[in-house]
Amino acid sequence: MNELSGKKVDLYANVIFIIVSVIFGIALIRHLTNSVDKANWTQDQGVRAGTKISLQGVNWSHNKQTVILALKPDCPYCEMSALFYQQLSRERNKDTHLIALLPNSVSDSQTYIDKLGISVDEIKNVSLKSIGITKTPTIMLVDDTGIVKGVWVGKLSINQEIEVLNHLNGNPRVAGGDHLAEVSEYTVQEIDAESLSN
Repeated sequence: MNELSGKKVDLYANVIFIIVSVIFGIALIRHLTNSVDKANWTQDQGVRAGTKISLQGVNWSHNKQTVILALKPDCPYCEMSALFYQQLSRERNKDTHLIALLPNSVSDSQTYIDKLGISVDEIKNVSLKSIGITKTPTIMLVDDTGIVKGVWVGKLSINQEIEVLNHLNGNPRVAGGDHLAEVSEYTVQEIDAESLSN
């Protein structure tokens, strides 16, 4: 009888070990997947602070600064960020021009911008890669000479949103009082299919 009880205990122990191993494996895979999604993609050749950019039909000197929102209709993080973009549009000062860049036709882009409820000054149909944007959403702050002063990529945290608003309004400090770094690139939570295929 003890031999039979011992076999049952071994069987139960093995089943429990397998179940715990599977749960641990799933947790590990999820953690590693999130780590890859949240990695700071420093090897990415996307636009950086300090870069001079050119955008057809835009004269940077007409405004003190320009905010560029690079979006794609199939980007879930663009839609998740819509409330912040609405706030950004409302809280910008009168010397700030707001341009939405999308790879779609202007009419399709206008429909998408309207759906998100964002008020912009201008919509441009451009290849995002042509100006160094490889991931969406991307926010760029450009000065009156065409120099990129800040780049934020992905769905931003509350502190990063505060940082963008502060920087936009001439107070380049992050929440908590730290100074904004010269290159301000943040967590990428979406890698668009276009950048993966190249």
